[in-house]
Amino acid sequence: MAARYAEADLVLARAGAITVTELAAAGVASILVRSSCRPRTHQRNQRQVHEREEPLQIHLPQGEATAERLAGLLAGLDRPRLQSMAEAARAVGKPKATETVAAVIEKVAA
Repeated sequence: MAARYAEADLVLARAGAITVTELAAAGVASILVRSSCRPRTHQRNQRQVHEREEPLQIHLPQGEATAERLAGLLAGLDRPRLQSMAEAARAVGKPKATETVAAVIEKVAA
């Protein structure tokens, strides 16, 4: 996935925790569709963490994920906005998180 993310200017995906984390670590602008079937607390918390002066993601509730709504969102995204979103994502991403956690576990286990 990392190679595909590196090729993308924008990703449209479900707003799952792993996806949100991967997109931030890769520094990719995204439109994330929030599921209406799952508890919204974790997705609301993700949105609050990622709502900044310059958003790194656009959140779209599943019930609003129509072709017309998506077309409207895409029409409002130009290259500078996508670059700004990608930079904001990169600023909060933790691309070395796995290594960091593994090192802490190894230290505690030693």
